[in-house]
Amino acid sequence: MKWLAWAAVAVMGLAGIVWFGGPPLLKVQGETRLSQALGRPVTFGHVTVQPFALKLTVDDVTIGGQTASAAPLLTIERLVANVSSSSLFRLAPVLEGLDVVHPKLRVVHVSAGHYDVDDLIARFTPASDAKPSEPARFALYNVQLTDGEIHFDDRPAGGTHEVAGVHLTLPFLSNLATHVAVKVEPRLAFRLNGAAFDTGVQATPFATTREGTLDLSIDHFDVTPYLGYTPKVWPVRLQRGLIDSNLQARFSVTTTGAPSVSLKGKLQVSDLAVGTAAGADLLAWKTLSLGLSDVQPLARRLEFSSIALDGLTVHARRQADGRFDGMPAASGPAMASTAPPAPAASAASGTATLGPTTPPGWRIAIASLSLDHGRVEWSDTAVVPNAAVSLVDVTVKADRLAYPPAGDVPVSLSATLRSHGDKPRNWGTLAATGTGNTQHAALRVTLDALSLEALEPYLAGALTPRVAGQLSGTGQVDWSGDPAAPRLKVALDSVAFDAVRLTEASGRVPHGAAMEVVALKQVRFTDVAVDVPARQVTLGELRVQQPWLSLDRSDTGAWNVQRWMPTSTASTPVAVPAESAASAAPPWKVTLKSAFVDGGRLRLSDASSSTGGTPHRTEVSALALDIRNLVWDGDRPAPPAKLKIGARVGSGQVAFDGQVGLVPQAGSGTLTITRFPVQAFAPYVTLAPGVALARAEAGFKGSVTVRLPSTGPEASVKGDVLLADVLLQSRAADASAGPGDDLLQWQALALKGLQFDMAPKAKPRLNIAEAALNDLRARLVVTEQGRLNLQDAAGGRVGPQAPVPPADAASAPASTPGAAAVAPRDELPIDATVGLTRITNGRIEFSDNFVRPKYSADLTQLNGRLGAISTRGTRMAELELKGRAAGTADLEISGQVQPLAHPLTLDIKARASDLELAPLSPYAAKYVGYAIERGKLTMDVAYRIDPDGRLEARNQVIVNQLTFGDAVPSPQATTLPVRLAVSLLKDRHGVIDINLPISGSLNDPQFSVGGLISKVLGNLITKAVTAPFSLLSGGGQTDISQLAFEPGTARLTSEGQASLDRVGATLAEKPSLKLTITGTSDADTERDAFQRQVLGTRLVAERRKEMLATGGNGEGAANLGAGDRSRLLQLLYRQADIPDKPRNALGLVRDLPDADTEARLKARITVDSDAMRELALQRAVAVRDTLVAKGLPAERLFLAAPKGKGDDGTWLPSVKLGLSLD
Repeated sequence: MKWLAWAAVAVMGLAGIVWFGGPPLLKVQGETRLSQALGRPVTFGHVTVQPFALKLTVDDVTIGGQTASAAPLLTIERLVANVSSSSLFRLAPVLEGLDVVHPKLRVVHVSAGHYDVDDLIARFTPASDAKPSEPARFALYNVQLTDGEIHFDDRPAGGTHEVAGVHLTLPFLSNLATHVAVKVEPRLAFRLNGAAFDTGVQATPFATTREGTLDLSIDHFDVTPYLGYTPKVWPVRLQRGLIDSNLQARFSVTTTGAPSVSLKGKLQVSDLAVGTAAGADLLAWKTLSLGLSDVQPLARRLEFSSIALDGLTVHARRQADGRFDGMPAASGPAMASTAPPAPAASAASGTATLGPTTPPGWRIAIASLSLDHGRVEWSDTAVVPNAAVSLVDVTVKADRLAYPPAGDVPVSLSATLRSHGDKPRNWGTLAATGTGNTQHAALRVTLDALSLEALEPYLAGALTPRVAGQLSGTGQVDWSGDPAAPRLKVALDSVAFDAVRLTEASGRVPHGAAMEVVALKQVRFTDVAVDVPARQVTLGELRVQQPWLSLDRSDTGAWNVQRWMPTSTASTPVAVPAESAASAAPPWKVTLKSAFVDGGRLRLSDASSSTGGTPHRTEVSALALDIRNLVWDGDRPAPPAKLKIGARVGSGQVAFDGQVGLVPQAGSGTLTITRFPVQAFAPYVTLAPGVALARAEAGFKGSVTVRLPSTGPEASVKGDVLLADVLLQSRAADASAGPGDDLLQWQALALKGLQFDMAPKAKPRLNIAEAALNDLRARLVVTEQGRLNLQDAAGGRVGPQAPVPPADAASAPASTPGAAAVAPRDELPIDATVGLTRITNGRIEFSDNFVRPKYSADLTQLNGRLGAISTRGTRMAELELKGRAAGTADLEISGQVQPLAHPLTLDIKARASDLELAPLSPYAAKYVGYAIERGKLTMDVAYRIDPDGRLEARNQVIVNQLTFGDAVPSPQATTLPVRLAVSLLKDRHGVIDINLPISGSLNDPQFSVGGLISKVLGNLITKAVTAPFSLLSGGGQTDISQLAFEPGTARLTSEGQASLDRVGATLAEKPSLKLTITGTSDADTERDAFQRQVLGTRLVAERRKEMLATGGNGEGAANLGAGDRSRLLQLLYRQADIPDKPRNALGLVRDLPDADTEARLKARITVDSDAMRELALQRAVAVRDTLVAKGLPAERLFLAAPKGKGDDGTWLPSVKLGLSLD
C-alpha cells in the first residue's frame, strides 16, 4: 500500500504544481507566442486551471489594434475550455465544451481595398510556391458564443455597421470521430444594424444517435447594399442579386462518433448580375433554382433533385490583345495578399478515423438539369472585321447526371444564331440530342441554315474576300474514352453549302467596285464517315452544282487569288526529335466514292504585260467532272479512280475519259479535243513579238498516259492532231487600232499517227506518220516605209549582218580549212520523225507598197511532197515542189533535204523560167529611173550542203531582151549610167547571162549565203557602171580602160597593145557602145624621156639626110650604130647654137665626150605645154588609127582634148578610154 501512498502524493504534488504554476506559465507563454504569431500584442487577464476537471478559464483576452493607439481588434470577456482526456491518445485537441463570453470584434475599412486586418491576412496567406499542408485535426463540442458584438467602421463610405447580441451554439465542429456528450442545441441569433435574425432548431440529445436540424429561411435577401465591400482588386463585380432559401441543415453524431451534416431544401438566386471592374456586363440570369435532396459536404456527397437556370445571359467579349473581359490583367502582390486561406476543415475527410487517411472522392448526382431562355452575346475585337453575334433561345436539358458516372445521361441542346444590329436576322439553328457520360457519348447533331456571314471575321484570317452562304447538315458523333478501346466516330448524313458567294471588297479590286469572284449553287457531302482512331475518312458522294470562278490578273502580274490569302509571317520551323518522327502516327486514309461537278464556269481576265496590257478574257463553260473510287492511303499504293472531265471553251469542246491514281501518281485515258479555239489563249502562246494569233482551231483524238514516279515524269501521247483555220496577223503597235494585216494562214494542218513519248534521262521522242498542209497562204508585204512585214513581225529591224567576204571571193572558198574553227553541232533536244509531208494548194502573196505604183506578185499553185525525215538519221528525204510565179513563170524545186539535221543537209535544184519583167517596171522607175518595156528572167540554182556544213552553190541568172523605156524622174533613182551597165552586160543577142558560184562553210560565223550573193551582184552592177573596162576584161586585174605608152613617145607598150586588141574585140561585140579616146602627157614626168626622143629623132633625120645625099633611099636610118651615133652627135653639137662651147687653143670648137655632148643637146630642147599637148594628141591618134585599122567604124571613135598628169600620184604615160551609148 506504500506505493499507492507515494502515487497519491505524486498526483497531489503534480496537481499542486499545475494548480499554482500552470496559470502564470500559460499566461506568459500564451501572450508571448500569440503576440509573435499575430504580430500584435495579446494580453490575458486572470488565468485559472482546474487540473482535475481539465478546465481552463481565461478572463479579459485582448488582441491589440494595428497601432498602439488603435482600439483593440478583439476582446473576450471570458474564455472557458473543457479539455477531453482523449486529446492525449488522439494527438489532436478534443474539447468537450468551449464557452466564449461577450466577444467584441472591431474591423476598420481604412481605404479602398485596405482594412486594418490586412497585415494578419498577409501573415497567414501561404506563399505561392508553398506546398499544401495537411489539414488540422480537431474536435469541438458544445460550442457556445454569447453576447457577441461586431463593429465595422467603413471610413471610405462614412458609415458603421454593427452586429450585436450574437448568440451561437454548435453541438460539434470536428473532423475526428470521438464520443463526447453533446449538451447544446444548434442555434444562431443576432441583430444586424438593429434587425434581428434567428434560426429554429430541433434536437434529440438523449437519443442513441444524437441529431438536430436547423431550418434556415431567407426571403428576398438583397445583396446590393453590401456590394461596396467586395475587394477592389477582383476583376469581376457582383452588381445585384436576391437570395431566397428554404433549407434544412441536419446535424448528427452516430454511435461510432462520426459527425455528419446534411442539407435539404431549396436555394434560389434571382436577378443576379455580374460585371467587370469597369462596369461592363458579364453574366446575368433571371432565376437559378437548386433543389437540394441530400448535400453532405463533410462526406463529399452532393445530391440535387434539380438545377434549373432560366434567362441566363452571358456577355463574352474578347479585346484586341486577346484577353477576355473579366480576366485579370496580371497577377501581382495585391492579388496574392487578398487570397483568403483555405479552410482546414473543408479538406478533411467526411468520416473521422483514428489516423490520417485518404479522403473519399466526391460523389455528385443531379436528377434534372435544365437551362431555358439562355443567351450568349459574343463580341470579338481581336479579329478584323470585329465579330458580333448572339446565340439566343439556348436550351439545355439533361437528366440523371452523376459523378462518378452511373449510367447514360440523356442530353438535348438547341440554340439559334442571330446577328446584331437594328434589324437582327436569324443566322441558323443548332440542335443536338443523345446520351452519354464521362466515359462515352452518342449525339445526333442538326445544323440548319447557318449563315457563313457569322464566320466571316474568323475566315478573314485565311480568306480576304467576304463570304456569304448557308451551311446545313445532320450527323452523329460516337465517342468513347475507354483507354483500352478509344472511339471517336463522326457520321454525316448530309452536309450542304448553299448559295455560296465570295466577294472582293471595292478597296481590293483595281479600278472597280466590289466584285463577286466565286459562286456555288450548292456543295453537298453525303454519307461521310470519319473514324479518328483508325485515321480513316470515307466520303460517299461529293456533288458541286454550278460552280463559278473568276480569275483576274492585274497589269502588275498579280493574280486575284494571291490577294485572297492574307500575308503572314512565316514561323521558324520547329525541329522534330527523331523519337517523335519515328513514332509518328500513320497517315490518314481518305476514300472518295464519287464526286460530281455540274455546270461549272470559269472566267479568266488577264491584264498583265504578257497580254500587252489589254485585258484578255476567256470563258470556260459546261465544266463537268465525274470521279469514282478515289483513294489516298498515305504512301501505300491504291487502285486508280475512274475520271471523266468535260468542258466547253467557245465553240470548242474538251473531254477526257480514263483513270487517275494518287499513289502511284499516274493517269491515262482517252482525250478528245474538238474545235478548240487556240486564240482564246493566244497571249500565252509563244510567237514572235510582232505576230498575233487571230484564230486557230485545234483538235485531238487519241490516248494520253502520264506517270510521275520519283525518278521523273513520264508521258505518252498517241493520236491524230488537227490545227485548222489558222490565221496569224501582224501585231499593231497601238492595240486600239484594231487587228493588223494577215501574215500566214492555212485551212488545215493534219498530223496523223502522232506519238509522243517522254521518259526520265532520255530524249523525248516524237513520231508523225503523215503531215498534210492544205491551202497555205502567206503574205509578204513591203510597207510604205520600206520595211518588210516579217521584220516587224520578228520584233524590230534586222540587226547588222556579219561581214561578207569581198566580191572577188565569189568563185573562191569563203575560208580556208584553218581560217575558222568548225563549230560543234548542237544536239537537238528531241528525237523526231515525220513519215511524209504534203503541201496542197499553197500560195505566197507579195506586195510592195514602198514603190509607186504598187507592185504585187504571187507564188501560186504550190503543190509538193517531202519524204520521211528524222533526227535519228542522216538520210535525206526526197523533195518535190511545183508552182507558178507571178502567173507567168513556172517554178520547180526538186532534190533531197534533211531539215532536221544540224547543220541542214540538202542537195536541191530550183528553176523559175520566163518570168516577165515588165510588171517589175515600178522598181525600175523608182531605183533606176527608167521603166521596163519588156524582158524575161530565168533562174536556175543548185545548192548542196554536206553534213560537215560545206556549201557548194550555183546561181545562174539569165535576162533576155531587157529593154528600158523612157526616163522616169525619181529622187531615189541612181545617178549611175544604168543603161550603159546593161549594155555592157548584154551580149550581141541581147542576153545577160550571170553565173554566181558560191562555196563556203556554214560553220563559219561570218559566212552568209544571202549576203554573199547580194554582195556579188551589187559589186557586178557597180563595176559595170564605175569600171566597165574591168568588166569587159572578164573581171581580171588588168585595167584596159587605160592604154600604156612608152614615156616621151607615142608608142604603145606591149601591155598597152594587148589591152587595145581586147578593147577592139569587145567593141566589135557591142555595137551600141561608142569609145572616147583621151591622150595624156606630163612635162615633169616625161621631160628627160621626151628630150631623149626628140634628140633621137634628130639623129635619125641627119642619118636619113646623109643616106639620101649619097643616093640611098633612107631606109634603115633608124638603126644607128655606135660610131654613127657618136659622129652624128658631134655634128648636131657643132650645128647647134649653144653658148659657151669649149674651144681649143686655135679657137675651134672642141669635141666633147658623147655623154656630155648629149646632155648639152638635150638641154637645148624645149619641153613646154604645147609640146606635151602635141604628144598627148599623137598618142590618141595612134590609138584611133589602130582601131580603125581593126575594122571599127571611125564614127564610133572620138578624140577628146588631151590632158595632163593631174593629181594622180601613180600616173603613167597612157591613153584613157571611155564608153557611152548611142
